[in-house]
Amino acid sequence: MEQRSGACREVGINTKREMRHTMASRNEKKRRNVVRFGCVHDNATRRFVRAGILVTVVLGLLVTWGSPAWSKVYIDINAPAFQRFPIAVQDFKALDENGDPKEGGEWFADEMGRMLDITGFFRVIERSAFLEDATTAGITAPEIRFGDWLSIGVDFLVKGGLEIEDGRLSVEFRLFDVVRGALITGKRYLGRPEDKKTMVMKFAEEVMLALTGERGVFNTRIAFVGKKDNESELIMIDYDGSGWTRLTDYG
Repeated sequence: MEQRSGACREVGINTKREMRHTMASRNEKKRRNVVRFGCVHDNATRRFVRAGILVTVVLGLLVTWGSPAWSKVYIDINAPAFQRFPIAVQDFKALDENGDPKEGGEWFADEMGRMLDITGFFRVIERSAFLEDATTAGITAPEIRFGDWLSIGVDFLVKGGLEIEDGRLSVEFRLFDVVRGALITGKRYLGRPEDKKTMVMKFAEEVMLALTGERGVFNTRIAFVGKKDNESELIMIDYDGSGWTRLTDYG
């Protein structure tokens, strides 16, 4: 098997870096405040200040590594009583005001749902059960009626938007925790229209990483030997059985 990299590139939203920077700044500010107000005059006070600094640092580390915003594993795939987690993928919206909301929107939702279903970890909710209208709902947390999704038994929600400008395709993906009503992770990819499947695979891996702590196999290609007309052929396919490529050439 081989890992391939697509022509598309990530240019979009990644909240992890901003969160880490914010928490680091807060921890540094707390440390400075402890030292500033310590007024060290004797050994007992010095010990008190050192203990305060130590406690601040330890708490800072716990907050940094324990925050559910970027390190929480939502799904324990090794649990003995594991069940598929319900996830919904809504039709993607046109980010361009003049764009057709249906042009490509259903394809991205169907392809993302198909990839997540193949993993065996998710139960993809049928579009017919959705209460929220994809044509009017937004793709940010304040614009989503999370209660509608909770009422049909959804735990996680994938939304997105797309636009094409000067022949370049830009697609934004967002994964939400429906119970908390919060964004888990989001990415935006820029590439050619023919890179759309690669974009979906990349974000499917982000979904797996965010929810299980493990990356998926979406970007893997499988090589195998088949026979045709009594001749052996070396074939390369995508992990889902699509994208057949014959590697042998007998002229």
